[in-house]
Parts: sequence; C-alpha cells; structure tokens
Amino acid sequence: MTISKNFVQKYTANDCEGRDYSWKDTEESYENLVEILKKGDTFYLKAARIVEKVFDSETFKIEVKTIKEFKE
Repeated sequence: MTISKNFVQKYTANDCEGRDYSWKDTEESYENLVEILKKGDTFYLKAARIVEKVFDSETFKIEVKTIKEFKE
C-alpha cells in the first residue's frame, strides 16, 4: 500500500550568516513564496517547490518527487 501527499517546501537558511541551506516543509502557499522570490529582497529564502511524498508501507521508504520549482 502506498500513501501520497503534496507539500510546499522552501529552501531557507539554517543559520543567520546564510552558509547552510535546506528544504523545509511550510504551510505558506507556493504562489506567495514565488511572489516573495520575484521581489528579490530576501536573504534567507532561495527557492520554493511543490513536492509529492509517497510512502510505501512494504518497504517503509518515503520517495520525494518534485512537481514544480522556482529559484531566484
């Protein structure tokens, strides 16, 4: 059995100097994040994407597929 769900993620800084970035799930909308990125006045935010996470109950693995992505 597999279970799938779509998530919005943002590529944000993990530290205040902007040396380390990672993808994080968020409750913000993809469109809102794209508008923020288009303005170009963000240091902490570098990209946004919509992903589909699929959990396979037989293998206990989660596969992440990128559906849509926007980078500054």
